[in-house]
Amino acid sequence: MKTTIYLLLFLFFLTANCNKGQENKIESDSDIDLIAMVKLNGKYGYINTNGEFVIEPKYKLARSFSNGLASVNINGMKVDAISGVIGGSYAFIDVNDKIAFNGKTFNEPMYFFNEYSKAFISNYNFGYFNKKGDLVKDKFSFLFDFNNGLAKAIKNEEHKNGFIDYDGNWVLQYEIENFRVEDFSEGLAKVFVRESTGKYSSDWKWGYINKTGDFVIEPKYKECSNFKEGLAIVQEKTKFNVGYKKEIHGYKVINKLGEVIIDATSYDDIYSFSEGLAAVKKNDKWGFIDNKGQEIIELKYDDVGTFKNGLATYRTEKNKIGFLLKSGKKAFDTEFDNATNFENGYSIFKGNNGKLGFINTKGQVVIEPKYDRAGNFVNPNENNIDKTANL
Repeated sequence: MKTTIYLLLFLFFLTANCNKGQENKIESDSDIDLIAMVKLNGKYGYINTNGEFVIEPKYKLARSFSNGLASVNINGMKVDAISGVIGGSYAFIDVNDKIAFNGKTFNEPMYFFNEYSKAFISNYNFGYFNKKGDLVKDKFSFLFDFNNGLAKAIKNEEHKNGFIDYDGNWVLQYEIENFRVEDFSEGLAKVFVRESTGKYSSDWKWGYINKTGDFVIEPKYKECSNFKEGLAIVQEKTKFNVGYKKEIHGYKVINKLGEVIIDATSYDDIYSFSEGLAAVKKNDKWGFIDNKGQEIIELKYDDVGTFKNGLATYRTEKNKIGFLLKSGKKAFDTEFDNATNFENGYSIFKGNNGKLGFINTKGQVVIEPKYDRAGNFVNPNENNIDKTANL
């Protein structure tokens, strides 16, 4: 009997410790590993979600972490008038504030995305570096990030644009006068094709190609968006009113087969889908529809954001920023002078003192407003586009 009791106690102790370890692991993955770039007293550093500095503020300029590295300015001269720096160079640091690539520096702030960083080399000369800090290829007029193994590239002197692979070789190449490409999103890239030798915008139409360059959706739209959540916004008609102000009509939502899923022609504007909902505008008021075209949240707001982490911003009658749930109800009563969409469970907000801080998805202030600038909380090892809030 005693042996059985001891065995049960041992198993209970073991299970409790295993569960404790698992809880700590979950907390670490979702919270402690997140860091944000902030500016305090004129210098940039990085904080964790407890508001503690993991890298003390000492840099004249800095960018958010992406792929384990962040770009910071070395020896530049601070200029308050433009909230920037003049001169100096840029190095990469890791999360331990160690300079990468044996101290190698670059001409401008950069970031790694999918293991490569595009870079400005000199006038009309862009190239990209690998995670060893080596220049892989340059002599491009402009470059974009790698997505799905391809990066959009432009060579003006050759009148070429298209997509290159990781070695810098053209995979898809087109004459820029008649065929212009945009970045890949969800396996498809939107392209702008000239129908004839005409000189006007009416001679150009948008369509979509796959990674082999085949048209999946033929060019026939006046405007279109990238695909998000398997859907894209296309516009078939363009109208010019008095004063030549451009008004787009004929919104439709299509899938990757080019099939119309939602006829949104009754709306004056529409955002791309995010978390299953898209913001729509009619008669100067905003609301949300689902991916079947049903109005889920009434069109009664002067302005809204997109849904992130189950919440979306809206502008209140007092010209403040609040947050909505997908049910259309207020997420919490607290309102802010300004605030960003949520990223990884946190939103940057502007306090009454004009400084920036952070709230959680319950609307609770978790880091008091005291920063002049701030970036989103990110997992430093993931792909992150630098999004600095200037609220």
